Amino acid sequence: MNRLTDEILNKYIDGELDTETLNQVKGILNESEPDMERLKVLQRVHDELKSIKEFEVSANFTFNVMSKISAKFKPKKADKYFIISVSSFFVLLSLAIIGVVIALIIQSPEQASSSDKVFGFFVSSLENFSSLFGKIFSGSGISIFGSIISLGILITAYFFFDSHKRMKEIQNKL
Repeated sequence: MNRLTDEILNKYIDGELDTETLNQVKGILNESEPDMERLKVLQRVHDELKSIKEFEVSANFTFNVMSKISAKFKPKKADKYFIISVSSFFVLLSLAIIGVVIALIIQSPEQASSSDKVFGFFVSSLENFSSLFGKIFSGSGISIFGSIISLGILITAYFFFDSHKRMKEIQNKL
């Protein structure tokens, strides 16, 4: 039966025991063959660990590792261009709507001299604008426009999902 723990045997090997405990351990080792065998095994492990040379790294090792990690987390140029193009489309669409409203206001032959005329002109311009949209988005026009928008949303969702999946894979590798 083993009476000494590995912790005590390791302290014995390292010379970390006080005199009283050292004498007790020596006495147990002289009486117990299994403890003596464990001591010999631990001594061989200790000697092997001391013989291992430290691996030296270059001075800029941390910088190199961090730059590689940050390079993996940067979005690809194709992803950037796609996101920019989709965003640009919606910005240009908004600007076109604003431009049409302004053009309708400017083209009006009425000269507003009071706030009632300005308000009436603005309401009539909005009615003209809504009737224009009504013509564009009636019947097959709405289904074509809806199909284009739906396709754009699906493509955008696919690229965002794919980008998210790649980021998770990179994080799992780290």
